[in-house]
Amino acid sequence: IKNEFNDESKTNNWHLQEINNHEIRNKLISYWNIRGYNEVLFDVSKKDRVSKIYTNGKTYILLYNIRQKNYEHYLDLIKSFKYLKN
Repeated sequence: IKNEFNDESKTNNWHLQEINNHEIRNKLISYWNIRGYNEVLFDVSKKDRVSKIYTNGKTYILLYNIRQKNYEHYLDLIKSFKYLKN
């Protein structure tokens, strides 16, 4: 992750947050419109899927619509992300 945020005491304070469909819609609607995706898909809760935010308060990583069985794998992957020095 390349970011202007270099305070290491704060960059290591990562945690998971719940996110609801309304919040996901607000964050992704412009991207979905550009791509021509159907907005109806936002309102469909999929069985055995998880959406969460992984954040340190400055950087936000959206885990969107991840299969429950793959969730731990993706979480381990994003936990390995590091900030790049400028």
